[in-house]
Amino acid sequence: MQKYIVQKDPNKPHIWSSATLYSETVSDQREQWFSAWMNKTKDIDQHQAINFHHFAGDGDMLNNLVMLRENGISTVSITSIFVGHTDINMVYEDLKNGSKENISLIIPLVNKPSILNRWKLKLRVIRIRTLNWEYWPMHLVYAPMYLYWLYLSVKARSFFFFSAANPMRQNAGFAMERKSDSYQYLPKQYYPITLICPNGISAPELKMRVEDKKLSFPLIAKPEMGERGTGVKLIKDLAGLVDYSRASNTDFLVQQFITHPYEAGIFYCRLPTEKHGKITGIVGKQFLSVIGDGEATIRDLLLKHDRHLLQLRTLEQEPDNSLEEVLEKDEERLLVPYGNHCRGAKFEDLSHLITDKLTIVIDKLCQQLPAFYFGRLDIKFQNWEELENGNFSVIELNGAASEPTHMYDPRHSIFFAWREIKRHWDMLYQISIVNSRTNSVPLMSTAEGMQMLRAHSAHISKFAKTQ
Repeated sequence: MQKYIVQKDPNKPHIWSSATLYSETVSDQREQWFSAWMNKTKDIDQHQAINFHHFAGDGDMLNNLVMLRENGISTVSITSIFVGHTDINMVYEDLKNGSKENISLIIPLVNKPSILNRWKLKLRVIRIRTLNWEYWPMHLVYAPMYLYWLYLSVKARSFFFFSAANPMRQNAGFAMERKSDSYQYLPKQYYPITLICPNGISAPELKMRVEDKKLSFPLIAKPEMGERGTGVKLIKDLAGLVDYSRASNTDFLVQQFITHPYEAGIFYCRLPTEKHGKITGIVGKQFLSVIGDGEATIRDLLLKHDRHLLQLRTLEQEPDNSLEEVLEKDEERLLVPYGNHCRGAKFEDLSHLITDKLTIVIDKLCQQLPAFYFGRLDIKFQNWEELENGNFSVIELNGAASEPTHMYDPRHSIFFAWREIKRHWDMLYQISIVNSRTNSVPLMSTAEGMQMLRAHSAHISKFAKTQ
C-alpha cells in the first residue's frame, strides 16, 4: 500500500472518503453531495452537519454516507466536534445501539482584560471620538451647514436642487444609484474587471460567472448601492465569496482587486457653460497597517495608536485576522487593504499636488462621461508619475453626494471642513442652476425628493441588517 499526503487549506470546508472503501467515482459523487449541501444550507451549525452525515446520498446503501454492505462493512458511528470561541462541543452517536453522548468543554479566555481595563479602553475610545472631529457622526459634522443648504434651497426654489447637477445619472448620483452604472461610459482600461451579481445568486452560478469573467482571487466585493465603504470586503477565495453572497440581501459587485499601492480621491467640477473642468481637491488614503517590533502582538500594536484602536472591535470579528500573532521586527502587516475612513484609513490632503498636467488628464476622462459635472473619482495608482500620465484605475465614481474628503485630514480643523463643504455646495448649486436654466433640466420636486429619501433609507436599513 502506498501512502499519499495532500495539503488542504484549513480555511475551506472539505469532505474525505476512504480510498480503500470507495472508488474515485464514488468519492467524486460524495464531494458533489457535500458541495450541493454547502450551497443550499445557510448558517450551518452542528445539528445540520450531523443531519447531513445521516441522510446524504442517493439511496444507494453501499455508498451513502451512512452505508451498509452485504459483507458486513457498515458505518457504526457518527462523531461531530464543534470548536467555538469559548467552548468545544462533541457529539458521538453509536448507530448500532442508538446511544448518543454529548460532551462540552469551556475554553478558558487567555489574557482577558479586567473590568477596570475594559472601562479604561471604552473611555479612551470616547475621548478619541470626542476630541477628533473627523470621527464625529456625519450629521453632527454637517449640522451647522444644513442652514446653508436651506439658504441655497430657497434661492433655487427646490430643496433638492442638486438633482440637475449630473443629468444622465440616477438622482444626479446623490442616492439610489447603482455603482455599475458609472462604469458603462468609462473606457475599460480605467476600471477593474467588474461582475454584477444579483441578490440570491446560487454558488454554482457565482462560480461560473467568476470563471467566465476570468477573475482571479483576491477580489473585492461590495454592494451595488452603498455608501461610505459599508459592506466592502476583500475576498480571498471562492468559499469566502459564497459566504459574502449568502450574507448579502442586496445585489453586489465583484471586482478584480487592484494591487496598486496608492489610493486617492480626486474631486472634479465643471460648469456646463465651460469647455474644461477643474480639480478642486485631492485626498490621499493611507491604509490601516501595523509594523512589528518582534515582541508585541498585532492586538498590542493596535492598542498603541488611537486610529488603530477604533478598528479593534471590527478586526476581532473577522476570522482571517490573527490578532495574537507576533510580527518580526520592522515587518509591516496590511490589515485593511482599501481606503475607507470608517475602516481606519488616514486621509491626507494632497490638494497642493494639483497640476495642469493632472487636471488635463482627469478633465479628458470626465468629459467622456455624458453630462457629468460634479463628483469625486476614487482611484488606485502605482505612483504619482503614472497617475499624471493617465495610468490608473477608477475604483468608484461618486456623484452629487460626494464629500470633499480631503477635509478629513487630521491636520485640518472643523472650520476648514465647513469652508470646504460650503465651497463645494456653492459649485453644486451653480452647476445645477445653469443646467436647469440653460439646458432645461428640471429640478426635483419636494414630493420626488422625499420619495427618493424614503427609498434610500429603506435600502440602507435593509442592507444594515447583514452587516
